[in-house]
Amino acid sequence: MLNRFQQFQTHFWSKQHHWHTNYEIDNDSSSIYTMPYVWNKYRLVTSTNNYGNFKGFDKVTELTLSLMTIKARTPYYFKNVKSLELINEHLSDTHQDEYKLQKEQIKFLNNIVNLSNIKHLKFPEPYDVLSSSLLLEILKELPYVSSLEIDKGSFILFVKGHELCKYSNTKITTLYLYNYNRCDAYIKSDEVDALLETFSNLEQLHCNFQYSADLSLILKNFSKLSIINSPTISKEVHSWIRENASKLDVYIDFNAITDRNLYI
Repeated sequence: MLNRFQQFQTHFWSKQHHWHTNYEIDNDSSSIYTMPYVWNKYRLVTSTNNYGNFKGFDKVTELTLSLMTIKARTPYYFKNVKSLELINEHLSDTHQDEYKLQKEQIKFLNNIVNLSNIKHLKFPEPYDVLSSSLLLEILKELPYVSSLEIDKGSFILFVKGHELCKYSNTKITTLYLYNYNRCDAYIKSDEVDALLETFSNLEQLHCNFQYSADLSLILKNFSKLSIINSPTISKEVHSWIRENASKLDVYIDFNAITDRNLYI
C-alpha cells in the first residue's frame, strides 16, 4: 500500500505538475487526497500516520481531535476551525493512565488549532479522563465559544465544579445535552434545576423530553430561551405541544415521537 501511494508523490506529480498529495495510514484504513485539503471536516487521532504536506487545511471548519494528539510540537495547524470535538482514545487496557489528559497539555491546544475562531465545543465522556478543573481550563482557552455539546456525565462535572459553573453561566448560550445510553436518554425534573444553576443564560437547548412537566419547567425558568430542539419526544409531550403551541413564544422542533419508556 505504501508503494502505491508513493507513486503519487514523484517528481512528475509534485515538481512537473505541482500536484501535491497527502496519504494517511492508520490502524484500520488508508486514504490519499490532494492538497490543499478540500473537505470541511477532519479527524486527527494518534493512530494516524500522515505522509506529505501538513499545511493546507484552511478549509477545515469542523475538527475532531484526540486528547492524546495535544502536544507541544505538532506538524498540523488548523486556522479556520469553528467546531471542535475532543475525543478520548483508550489505546491500552493496561496503561490507561498514560492516555489521560494532563493540565499542562491544554496550553498546547493553540499549537494545533486557532482557538479564537471556535464557537462550538463538544466534550468526550469524562469518565476517568476529565475533571471539572480540566474542563474549566479548556473553556478558558476558547475566548469565543458559546455553544457546548455534552453528555450527562460531563453535565455532572459542571454541577459539581463551582468555578466551572460560574464560567458556563456567563459564556454558554447554546447547549446540546444528550446521553448515548438509551436507558437514560430524556432530561429529568431534578436535572432541570441543575441546568438553571449552570446554564442560566441559554438561548437554545437541544435535548430529549419524556414529560411535558419537564418541558414546561424549562420554558418557565429560562427567560432567554428562543429555540428548543428535541431529537426524541414522547407522545405525551407531543400532545402538550400541540395544545399549547399558540401560547408559546419559543420555537420547538423535534425529529421523532416515541411511546417507549427510556427511563431507568
